[in-house]
Amino acid sequence: MNLEAQKVSICIITFEQSRYIEQAIKSALHQTYKNLEIIVSDDASTDDTAEIALRYAKKYAKQVKVITAKENTGITGNCNRALSAASGDLLVFMGGDDILFERKIEEQVKWFAENREAILCGHKLVVHYENENRSSHNLPLEYPTGKGPKWLIEHGCPYGALSVMLRKESLPEHGFVDDIPYVTDHLLYIEALMQGGRFGYINKALGIYRRHDKNVTNNQEKCIVDLLRMYEYLDIKYPEFQKHIRKGRANLVHFPIAKIHLRRGNYLQAFWLFMKVIFISPRRPFLNLYIKLLNIGKNRS
Repeated sequence: MNLEAQKVSICIITFEQSRYIEQAIKSALHQTYKNLEIIVSDDASTDDTAEIALRYAKKYAKQVKVITAKENTGITGNCNRALSAASGDLLVFMGGDDILFERKIEEQVKWFAENREAILCGHKLVVHYENENRSSHNLPLEYPTGKGPKWLIEHGCPYGALSVMLRKESLPEHGFVDDIPYVTDHLLYIEALMQGGRFGYINKALGIYRRHDKNVTNNQEKCIVDLLRMYEYLDIKYPEFQKHIRKGRANLVHFPIAKIHLRRGNYLQAFWLFMKVIFISPRRPFLNLYIKLLNIGKNRS
């Protein structure tokens, strides 16, 4: 089988990443898999991000395409610009601060060839801490495999965004949902799996995810609000998954809010949210939080 019959679009989503963008583009250019295009979509950066990318587009005109925006539209709008320009059979979205290992694309294309019914493939990542006194390390996770959207609805996105490769034909026509600015990739994966396609992963680290003070996911409360919007969207559009939506809202919205209340000393609010989550999603491992709540109650009595 000729693996390189499958064209891959690597979409690099950038904003104010002049420190990192060159490494990101080089890592895409140096892939062992050659039937690919690199789309850099810049969201009106005020630094040199776009200029650096344009230099690479000039030098590698057959491989690199740069899209620039006049006004900042946010991650979702930027992702949709890249998606509209992508012509590949398989898609990868990465940040302008991420790095791909040279065999990433080859390994994932091979995985898809061996898993014909699959539409989503992830892999392990190395986490590099840019501004913290912590060493780089592999994410020590055992990822799930499955079929359809139920697991992702209930438990969240199982793979780092950088690690995900998708079959383009599986994506909803509207692409990323504009009203969901922070967890828009999670929703896209759920909608891509709505027709019952399979998902899985490669048990290797094939990329580097940088952790630094400009990561969007640093703001937990904004991400929680965005998840709430996502579940409201799913409620309306996919009512047949109501049971799974309720569990997902409990696991990914109510549970982290309970922990925030606990950290702030709002023990009663934390307790009632905790009990609500147990009632809706009893299999979630809440033992540690339960012990904390009991200890707090003892100390206050």
